Amino acid sequence: MKPQRIRNKNTGKAQNWWLLGENRPGLREALNGKSRYIVTVETAKHRLFAFVDGQIIPDNKLWVFPFEDAYYLGVLSSGVHRLWTNANAGSLGTGQTYVKTECFDTFPFPDATAEQRDTIRTLAEYIESARRNLQTGAAQLTLTQIYNALETGDDANVDFSALADLHRQLDEAVMDAYGWSHDLTVGQILNHVRLLNLERSREENMGIIRKVISTRKQMILFFGGKHEKEQKLEADYYRYAVNSSFFELSTDDSIGNFMLNFNNRIKCFRDLRTALLSAALSRDTLIFSLSFFRS
Repeated sequence: MKPQRIRNKNTGKAQNWWLLGENRPGLREALNGKSRYIVTVETAKHRLFAFVDGQIIPDNKLWVFPFEDAYYLGVLSSGVHRLWTNANAGSLGTGQTYVKTECFDTFPFPDATAEQRDTIRTLAEYIESARRNLQTGAAQLTLTQIYNALETGDDANVDFSALADLHRQLDEAVMDAYGWSHDLTVGQILNHVRLLNLERSREENMGIIRKVISTRKQMILFFGGKHEKEQKLEADYYRYAVNSSFFELSTDDSIGNFMLNFNNRIKCFRDLRTALLSAALSRDTLIFSLSFFRS
């Protein structure tokens, strides 16, 4: 056992080779003094986020978000984050696996006003209360049972309309915080999140770091300009593509197909851009050419 464990890349595990694992000092420090924090199950049928009591020590099957503020619960529970997770999560059997580096680290939180934060915070607290009542009341339902019923409408003995309406209001409030219309399609929402991810990444490269809402990992890796002017030009091209119907999701398309088509189209977009730049064409000519390629 020792010869194998002392070669572990994790210094703590290598030095304390006789222990089965670490007690996660960083996590314990982050949760120290918290009255509650947010968790989601790593692999689950429904992607749910909920508060747990600060005295509870989480196990290895939970992703932990050390936020007491219900505002963060609201954003994570919103349709925007759910779509982003659906597009980037892994899978295990019939369950969805939440991958923090792809689903959370790349997700740009909205730059919400104080009033918008209050609205999202209040709605998240209402959702927590409504779910708790369904769990502890006469129905005695689990969270999985609650969201199975919300999805299928099979349980006629329990009224889920209030919870469903709260989720609708939360989705709209989060869209408002992003400054987006409520009638965006799935494809448009994913496009906007990607563009915001790119903008946040560019900000951080310039030393502009936003607390909590910063994008800790750049999702958009399609371009690789070395100079600021070239990077700005590339961002303009990407913004043009995203804001056009170039990456639109058709009504009968699935998210999985959208991701495949998106990646394929981005490759073609990048190859075309490279070919046009090599011909030393102007920006206007490039945009004109891309408009024909898109059609």
